[in-house]
Amino acid sequence: MFAIAQFFGLLGVLFWSLSIQQKSQAKILFMQLLANSFYGIQYLLLSAYSGAALYAVACVRTFMFYERRKNNKNIPISWLFFFLGLTIISAILTYDGLISLFPSVIVIFYTIFIYMEDPIWIKSSFLFVPFIETTYNLLVHAYVAILGSLLEFVSGVIAVIKDKSSLKNSYSLPFKEEFYVEFGGINKKDSHSWDIPSQRYAYDFEIRDKQNLPFHDDYLVLDNYYSYKKDIIAPMDGVVVEICNKYPDTKIAKDRKIVCDVDDVRGNHIIIMHGHNEYSMIAHILKDSFKVKEGDYVKRGQELAKIGNSGNTNGPHIHFQVQKGDGQLAPGIPIHFQNVVKTVHNHPSYAKYLKHGMLVKNK
Repeated sequence: MFAIAQFFGLLGVLFWSLSIQQKSQAKILFMQLLANSFYGIQYLLLSAYSGAALYAVACVRTFMFYERRKNNKNIPISWLFFFLGLTIISAILTYDGLISLFPSVIVIFYTIFIYMEDPIWIKSSFLFVPFIETTYNLLVHAYVAILGSLLEFVSGVIAVIKDKSSLKNSYSLPFKEEFYVEFGGINKKDSHSWDIPSQRYAYDFEIRDKQNLPFHDDYLVLDNYYSYKKDIIAPMDGVVVEICNKYPDTKIAKDRKIVCDVDDVRGNHIIIMHGHNEYSMIAHILKDSFKVKEGDYVKRGQELAKIGNSGNTNGPHIHFQVQKGDGQLAPGIPIHFQNVVKTVHNHPSYAKYLKHGMLVKNK
């Protein structure tokens, strides 16, 4: 029985260590669901009932959280308090001295961290929680799990370093007011245009009212759109390498069907060169509204132009993307924004990346 228990612990170690290397929170949670199941079986076989009970709670919690993240839904804060309360109750019912409280502390930490939307929170927890796990595993003779705790710590360090090193530039939103993320995300389901490499990680932003509409009164009138002629600002310091300023606004079609009556889907646009071979591109700009020219060095937050409706569009909005290179077909990359306030259904969001459905503004 002892050897079987260690085997299940080894499986838990394997899947837990793999989980930390995943990019999305949904994938992290799926791998941890499997790991929690194996750990729970291990503690049950070792008669460490506090650990087994807590990991049973962890399995239910992780499964429910996983289902929400997989479907791109927020986790209700009531769920957080429910599982924290359930963990505390479980700790009380299985109390057998101070040692039995260790699993409760571990589960409480992980519950809080996986509630946060940004995967970096989960990965950061691997930098200190393994030390609590090691102490408990020594006391209950879960020796394979001790090795697992060490691997979790090493894996956490690697994951955090990889995340930090992949973030070359940090951008501000290219507007002053609060905008709605109409399209965009970093996975295929949320993507603006996954099959178009340059636009894979692009975003479309527009202002919406309390009725979730981007216009008032007659939708065929451009001036009735809240975003129309709003200021566009530089998302980061850089050099303007390209400006296109030749297209009139595209007329709004019946039923707001997307229309493009020019030879460049971007319409009037600007491309700015930043560090690390990253270029930002802002499209659908109002003709003759540019306040800068090619070759200018611009500072973060500097006014560049006004929002228009040129190019491939069904209404005034900002199309924003960051790409490796300045060509129209240069591959897009995920955008790391800094100092951005994000809300979803009036609740703050701590997601690492923006995705459609958010309201966003610069701090």
